[in-house]
Amino acid sequence: MYLGGGCFMKKVLALLLVVLIFAGGCSRKPGDSAPAQDSTRQSETPSQQERKVHDTKTPEGATASVLDEVIHLDREETEALIRQHLSIKEVPESYYGILSQVCKRIKYKTGASKIDGNKAEVEVAVTVIDAKKAVYGCMPGALAHLAALQIAGKDISEPEVVLANYAASNIDWDKMQTIKKDATLYLIKNRNGEWTPDQNHPGNVTFVNAVSGGAVDLAQSLKSFAERFQ
Repeated sequence: MYLGGGCFMKKVLALLLVVLIFAGGCSRKPGDSAPAQDSTRQSETPSQQERKVHDTKTPEGATASVLDEVIHLDREETEALIRQHLSIKEVPESYYGILSQVCKRIKYKTGASKIDGNKAEVEVAVTVIDAKKAVYGCMPGALAHLAALQIAGKDISEPEVVLANYAASNIDWDKMQTIKKDATLYLIKNRNGEWTPDQNHPGNVTFVNAVSGGAVDLAQSLKSFAERFQ
């Protein structure tokens, strides 16, 4: 799986995951039955942008390649990423399901680009799920669910797993609000003449935040919530 910058985009997905395990159940209360899932409708709505082979020797092509890798997640890479960044041994189905449902709803459009030697920047407009609103909207319910399990003496040694399962049982993708963000991806040219994200450029934090719907701003605070139950 080509991630267009290796660790850089893996961190993007990790930040998305930290947010998404808290992002379900916003439209229903804990305990409400989840609606029946129409797998055909979910796979078609919204439609994923067509996956194409992009020329990574152009800044625009490299940027599109990076975003397409996020939209079209690879199952094995995703599971490896989850095990790396969260304290779990086995990956629940709900993790991949939540992550893939959100990522495939990302829509983007590359804009103007500028090249300066071995450095380049590309403007990008993205439409993503509003992570901040989703997370803060359902945080009371998610934490109440964990607290109830704790009081009942249930195993919550891996709170992120409990929250992921909770989210997967309650999420309603049709009601998840989206936002539009403009950002700039900063790239550098490697030895093979391909453009990849510049992992050392501070401006790429804004890009990650835009693609993840605000996950950068939320990741640390959400981690502290889960740690309360460890």
